Amino acid sequence: MLVIFEYYSVLPLLYNISLYDIFKIYQQITHQKNKFLAITFSDYYYCTRIFIAWNLSWKGDCTKSNGKGDTWWRIRYLWALTIPNITFAVHVAIFYSIRRKQRSTADIIRNKKKKILAGRGTNAVKTYDYEWSMLIQAALNCSIMEIGIISFNFLPPLLIKIFGERITIPARIFVNCYAISICAMLPTIYFIYSKGARNIVKEYLAHFLHLKTAFLKTKVVIIGARINVAQ
Repeated sequence: MLVIFEYYSVLPLLYNISLYDIFKIYQQITHQKNKFLAITFSDYYYCTRIFIAWNLSWKGDCTKSNGKGDTWWRIRYLWALTIPNITFAVHVAIFYSIRRKQRSTADIIRNKKKKILAGRGTNAVKTYDYEWSMLIQAALNCSIMEIGIISFNFLPPLLIKIFGERITIPARIFVNCYAISICAMLPTIYFIYSKGARNIVKEYLAHFLHLKTAFLKTKVVIIGARINVAQ
């Protein structure tokens, strides 16, 4: 979501999109968030999940829904497997659509004023690089989510069949650690590809080091003064 929000927030600056289009985009984001909340609520409504500590696994109990819970979980697994691919396909479609509109606008400018086109040449190259950077981010996000979903559902049973029950706990540890790492995936990838974010972190680190250095110097001065008084 961080990458998607960052992408949509810079659209007006890169492509001069109207406020009405931006409103529609954020409306779609709100719709997706509400859909996610509805899916989470349905999980708790149809089934009860219990974490089993001795083998580090989750167990679902869908008896209270009279069979509806099993159907819901099948639909949910299918949705979880397909949503990363759909997300990436939507990203590709959006980028190519915007790229086509940008080229059409560039042709109009070229026909009217060649000087304006020459002045915006460097910005067009930067925009092109930014588009490919965002596509790479989307590919990484979607691929990591897809691998995580497959690993969480199919990797432990497969390893148990190959190596036996002794691999149960190591496999569960790996799957749970991977699931936790997915939560840090979006900000990490955004930090890698965003120069502005890295500069902000550098400024905060420099400010923190400056404050810490000043504090240590003050502490040394106070200690020195106490030593002089004691003497």
